[in-house]
Amino acid sequence: MDKTVIALILLFLTVLVEYPMIFPGQPVATPIESPAAIINPSISQIPSQTPQNSTEATPIIRQNCTPLPLTKSLKDSELWFTIRVPEDWNATTVWERGYGTWIGYYFYTVLGVEEPVYNQTGITRRINSTRITIMTYAITRNQDQDYRNDFRQNWIPTPVESTETINGIVFDRFESKGEGAAVGYVVKKASANERGYATVIWYYVSPSQCQEEIENIIHTFRYLTERQILLGNVPGVEISIFHPDR
Repeated sequence: MDKTVIALILLFLTVLVEYPMIFPGQPVATPIESPAAIINPSISQIPSQTPQNSTEATPIIRQNCTPLPLTKSLKDSELWFTIRVPEDWNATTVWERGYGTWIGYYFYTVLGVEEPVYNQTGITRRINSTRITIMTYAITRNQDQDYRNDFRQNWIPTPVESTETINGIVFDRFESKGEGAAVGYVVKKASANERGYATVIWYYVSPSQCQEEIENIIHTFRYLTERQILLGNVPGVEISIFHPDR
């Protein structure tokens, strides 16, 4: 065979191995972007802990962890609450319009580590891994029971229920433990804040994550009073708000 022909064949094979995407029929790799913050997380989307037909003993969630210090105060002057988080955490509140019998606005606050995101316009920062979700709604809508039922009916294993008071706010607490733990807090009507807002808080941790850290954060949650809002001297970083109608 002519040496020139052999050289061309070898060159073709080399290019095919090194750069397969330029030839028809070859799979093209799709770049994976960092996931955006969860805008409208559903309580029922939190993963079940074990299959319904599982008979295996549920592992105990890791407790030998060292929670980070809660050095940053976050506040929401629209919804009248404050919470403390680790220094590299941040939060965003999204106004969500209700539908069906759920009339009016609902407010989802997602908390987690804020990380750089690279896109065509440059570098921005957003919460890529939601660790805690706080949902705020008007207590007059009487929908707190819907959230309790959601936890009871959709979480597997069936959550253990208890009552817990955090900084004067009385919550019904739900915890479903399997490989990890799904935990929800539903405020009792009598504990709504002075502006008439009630709160549902939920989170999920895997066995490799520190549940104690998340619980420590939730136990810093406080409602602000009308007097505190009027004086305007509440310390902390204001939580950014995304309003779809603005």
